[in-house]
Amino acid sequence: MWQALERTDKFTEWWHWLKEFHSAGIGEGDEGRVVVQSPLAYRIRFVLRVVESTPPGVLRVRVSGDIDGEATLELSKPGSSLQEPGTPQECHIRLLFDVEVRRRLLRALSLPAHAVLAWGHNHVMTAGMRRFRTLALGLSPVGPSGQT
Repeated sequence: MWQALERTDKFTEWWHWLKEFHSAGIGEGDEGRVVVQSPLAYRIRFVLRVVESTPPGVLRVRVSGDIDGEATLELSKPGSSLQEPGTPQECHIRLLFDVEVRRRLLRALSLPAHAVLAWGHNHVMTAGMRRFRTLALGLSPVGPSGQT
């Protein structure tokens, strides 16, 4: 799984909603410039700066731009610590993010259009995980327990 994440040059192929992703890699200090296309008619632009990269278990980034905050990706196999990740078939992925919308228009819409914006976010994340499982890992788009 970690080896797939290191292939940042493939990210726009795996995640169709990533319109631009330019990064030197996923090592500490690396930065990536990102443009995300929502299924709704807007784009979000931001920079990711890797603040922690502990292969093969933790990737933490600082996010700044239209959204601002931090995100952490944790990889582990069932019943293990993060220092003992398994093969992709056994791997659990946990994505935690704490970001605030900075773009003025999206902030204005965040309360009255919360359900629609949440749908857009959930759609992007679910579709992205399916494509990643299929294209990057060569697995079924749906996991053994029916989860994406």
